[in-house]
Amino acid sequence: MEAVGDESGGDSLRKALATLGDDDGANPANLPNLAKAVRDKYGEVKDAYDKVTAKQAQYTAALKTGTGGDERHKYTQVTDDFTALEGKFNAVKSVNSIKAITPIYDKPWIRQTI
Repeated sequence: MEAVGDESGGDSLRKALATLGDDDGANPANLPNLAKAVRDKYGEVKDAYDKVTAKQAQYTAALKTGTGGDERHKYTQVTDDFTALEGKFNAVKSVNSIKAITPIYDKPWIRQTI
């Protein structure tokens, strides 16, 4: 099973973000699909994170009593990193309906003025 944040995965949030970021805008009609892919992958990451936080007590207890000493900081790192990701995601998802975005220069009357 592929880890949620696995950098080598071909079907990950990181890959979807890279694809969106690398898009040159040559095909504006494709942008909503790329943005939706990012939103969908973020949803998968959030679902996995919610499953982890639902078992917070078990994870922190196991990390406290593990053979490597007290390693609860590893759980805290996961929650801190997700909180940072969530903040960035929420800051850019202000458009409620990404799938409905239509590039403005697709309108004939605007195309003529450009």
